[in-house]
Amino acid sequence: MSRIIAAGFFTALLIVSAGMGGYSAVTAPELGGFTDLALAPPGDSAPEPLGPVPDAAGSIQSTPGISAMIYIGGIYAQYGGSVRLNVTNNDTRPIFLEEAGLTWTGSGDMYTIQVHEEIQPGETYEIPAMAIGGPALAGTHEYRLSMKMLQRRNDQWLRVIGPSDDWVMFAPHNMDVLGLSEEGWNGVSLNPRAYYTRVNDIVDFGTGPVANATANATAGMGEGFTVAKACAIFDWLDSNLDYREDPGGGDAWYSPDETLSSGAGDCEDYAMLLAAMTDFAGGYARIYLTTDHAFAAVYAGNTTSDLENATEAIRAYYGTDVPVHSFPDEKGHWVIADPLGSFHLGGPAVGMAPTEQHNGTWNFTFEESDDLFAIDVIGEDVSRGLWLDVNFWMGMMLVFGFLGFGFMLSARSEVRANKVLCHICAREIAEDPYVCPTCKTTYHRPCIFEKGWCMTCGKPAAYPPPPGNLKP
Repeated sequence: MSRIIAAGFFTALLIVSAGMGGYSAVTAPELGGFTDLALAPPGDSAPEPLGPVPDAAGSIQSTPGISAMIYIGGIYAQYGGSVRLNVTNNDTRPIFLEEAGLTWTGSGDMYTIQVHEEIQPGETYEIPAMAIGGPALAGTHEYRLSMKMLQRRNDQWLRVIGPSDDWVMFAPHNMDVLGLSEEGWNGVSLNPRAYYTRVNDIVDFGTGPVANATANATAGMGEGFTVAKACAIFDWLDSNLDYREDPGGGDAWYSPDETLSSGAGDCEDYAMLLAAMTDFAGGYARIYLTTDHAFAAVYAGNTTSDLENATEAIRAYYGTDVPVHSFPDEKGHWVIADPLGSFHLGGPAVGMAPTEQHNGTWNFTFEESDDLFAIDVIGEDVSRGLWLDVNFWMGMMLVFGFLGFGFMLSARSEVRANKVLCHICAREIAEDPYVCPTCKTTYHRPCIFEKGWCMTCGKPAAYPPPPGNLKP
């Protein structure tokens, strides 16, 4: 009987949990996000002009001692992508790097970027991003780097001349070019409650560490939020934060302050810190979640003209026609900002691949994800106490339901175990059972008298005495 009482107790708790879960769901506050806010596009900004190229007093044909390290992102057929270059002056004299280029040796197509930087002996200069087009077909393709430069000798600049012109060529190398994806477009779900609550509970915009990091990233860039500031924040994270997976393969999410303190984080930490710094600088940001990645996106405005202006501003900032990708929705355009996936603001995020070009714009997809989740990052804490958490009560329903069902089955088995059953017909013996005098096995009297012997010990059944009027 105690098990029956326990089953009833847990069933009652299940009903209470269902009621509290329903109440929590009905009374949960609306997730406004950016829906009711009038978002302003970034302000205009003019990039700093490049310095002048020194006047050359003459030319030399000896190649200075320089080296170039190339970092290659995802380069796709037809689409292309971007590369990063680190140029080191190993010579004893200063050089002035005027221009850098990459040429596909098969087609002869060349892509260049103006640099205009003086590099002292022993110094390395980084070209953050240089846009390149892709070969027509996927596969392994040969390329060559080349540079236009001057070298300072005897207090004058001399133009460095290559074998045929003023481009100094480096040795050829091979690059793997990827094919376009054949996957389709991903759906986007906006502000699912669990993720929205988790992100906005963690991100705090008004902290000292976030303010200091933002000030360092955007130093000397004036007031107001601009696309140039968004690029500067992107570059600051790229240069000052190390990627580090959570220990033990876990999925811990750290606040922007914690990430800044450790100087490292994984994709969620990068995304939340970038969003916090963007907000502190005066912009708006979202976080997008795929199956196994997270990245941020920065608001560029709600018109096509706003997006075009942002695209031109990004390209002016980096000095090269980098590809710029964004997500459109009812609020406008959100430019992708993933330092783990690209060398520049607007570049592809991790796991993202181009599919086709439509009206001059490349469509893209996340091949390993069916849907994406977009989270408005506004620092609004919508978390509630445990007693008003729908997920908590759903968990309690599972626990109490499991326990109640288990005790119900156990009680049924207990009741069946206490029943007296006939060992011939296996039905319950309601009253007056026949008990074998030898082995105590129980039977219905009609069953045992019809059988004639005990099914357990084989002894003959002890028939009842005849009626009184038949006694001798």
